[in-house]
Amino acid sequence: VHFHPNQYKPLLKILTEPQPRVLVADEVGVGKTIEAGIVLKELRAREWVSPRDFVVVVCPSGLTGKWQSDMSYFFDERATIADATDLQRLARDLGSGLGPQLGDLFMVLSLQTARQERNRALLEQLVASEGFRLGLLVVDEVHHCKTVGTDNRRVVSSLGSVAEHVLFLSATPLSLGSEDFYNLLRLLVPTEFGDYGRVAGMLRAVEPLN
Repeated sequence: VHFHPNQYKPLLKILTEPQPRVLVADEVGVGKTIEAGIVLKELRAREWVSPRDFVVVVCPSGLTGKWQSDMSYFFDERATIADATDLQRLARDLGSGLGPQLGDLFMVLSLQTARQERNRALLEQLVASEGFRLGLLVVDEVHHCKTVGTDNRRVVSSLGSVAEHVLFLSATPLSLGSEDFYNLLRLLVPTEFGDYGRVAGMLRAVEPLN
């Protein structure tokens, strides 16, 4: 990996913010996957994400293989692409007091799988389990979760509610206007940004910079 200084900005934010939750809005090709890998390795080195903590990447189905291969090739991280059977077994094991299998601890989960009604129920079961400590949640192409009331958003909201660290990735967080951006911020840190009028005022204040 050829590291670039800009790729450390998300990590520095994660390490220094009171709430370690960051939206990375770099353009396509800048290296958001690498940035996520850098964050994960540093959190592991500091033991802020322990070997027994879960790491979950949620992304569109077309990107699951890329996440699995990139994490292995660049960072020596072994991720499993989780399907409905994996979720069912994990929910059963944790519910009965059994520990997770090694392959369960780093899961790549497609939005298409996660948002199915039965699988959403299994995820809710996992979130409520004592043995499910989510050290890091990464959501790629998070703009797919911008619309309030959708199943995509429910999945990410549920997982985010128990995650110790959260990293949202999107090259187009503002593609359809500032209200969608506000919805992403509210999903990232539900208690931080108040109503839309306040955020709209913040955005107007920096229009000259944009």
